Amino acid sequence: MYYLIGEKACCRSIMSACGISKSSNKIPAAPELKKAYVSFLKKYQPNIPVHTGLETKIVANRSIEDKLIDTFRQPSILDDLERYIDVDFLQNKGEYRPQIQREVKYFRSLFKEYRSMDPDFWCMFQMVINYIICPFSKYSNGGSDSNFIGMLFICSPSEIDEVDLYELLIHEFTHNAMFLDEIKTPHYISDELLVDTRNYGLASISAMRRPLDKVLHSVVISTEILLHREKNLGHNDKTLIHPPTKKLISNIGKSIKSVRALKNYDKIMDRRGKELLNICEETVSSF
Repeated sequence: MYYLIGEKACCRSIMSACGISKSSNKIPAAPELKKAYVSFLKKYQPNIPVHTGLETKIVANRSIEDKLIDTFRQPSILDDLERYIDVDFLQNKGEYRPQIQREVKYFRSLFKEYRSMDPDFWCMFQMVINYIICPFSKYSNGGSDSNFIGMLFICSPSEIDEVDLYELLIHEFTHNAMFLDEIKTPHYISDELLVDTRNYGLASISAMRRPLDKVLHSVVISTEILLHREKNLGHNDKTLIHPPTKKLISNIGKSIKSVRALKNYDKIMDRRGKELLNICEETVSSF
């Protein structure tokens, strides 16, 4: 979302979620905006910890981990994969503690290097993302959830290629930016229709048929990844977490086409969801 819609639009999305008037063209200074954002999160998700600092905290704190993991385990009608209902999806107890401590130490050092590569983006990242934890998972490299905006998990970062890990952080940031965008501008009209398998579309990263919320997120994330590659990372065909650039461009087109072809497209996708698809399509056409 950062490069797709721009820094100011991302700030205004935060402002909108926080209830700050957008009638003025003035965007609050970072400390003021962060204060409003933290206040919003405390009310929006009172059981999830937040902090007021401007820098993302990478933590190995059992209390924070437990709250995030417990929230992640809450069932959702939009969970379409069996792994989401496995109570052991994320592990952070007992035998995993030494590994988590090592991973956090490694990740903190690498994160400092990332921040120097694209300072403006990472300022926005740290505005939105309060905490990162590093539990163990046999399923996932990382993730986030609309039930805990401002937090994400990265699993075994030392085992992930550095460029792939950079892209993974972009990926999870974009999920969170989408969650905030949707608070005031709904992306979908009907959750009931979203869960109907007849209304699934083709996701651009996994190439699987999935609910349209997952598909829209995949299209936006894929496009954002392309923009970061173009501006900073380069088009490395050896990336594993996301497809190579040519494949990703092709997949985005197929995903958008699959969504628009659905009989219930106009009954499922709200105006903002359609707008984001259009922005992605226009952006990808320039590659």
